[in-house]
Amino acid sequence: MKNLLKEIVRNPLWRKFEKEIQERAKYKDGNFRLNGKWKRFYRRQQNFQIYLVNGEWVRNNLSIIFGNGGHGLVHEFIPLDEIWLDDLAEFDFELVIKHEIVEFWAMMNDLPYWRAHLKALKAEKER
Repeated sequence: MKNLLKEIVRNPLWRKFEKEIQERAKYKDGNFRLNGKWKRFYRRQQNFQIYLVNGEWVRNNLSIIFGNGGHGLVHEFIPLDEIWLDDLAEFDFELVIKHEIVEFWAMMNDLPYWRAHLKALKAEKER
């Protein structure tokens, strides 16, 4: 899988889109929060508020590309201090939380999304 991920050619449009979300994150309104029945608090970890969200609702109403989880440097509608997990997906929440935290901090240190994502995938394996 490692070689396969490295061989994937990133579409330049995706790279541009991801970079813009990452760069614009520093201008986010710290008071902006989305709330509803589709989102519920799970816990706090490493300065993040972690929420379980109805992933289908998020994909239908906010972003078709929302997967198992996300943070504010990848999804423009998620505050920087929040991590969202799809509560309907069947996965190990702990692995996804670890992935999102590693990816977030790598991106905060100016690593582009795809490289940060690969770093987070590697960290998942280092239980």
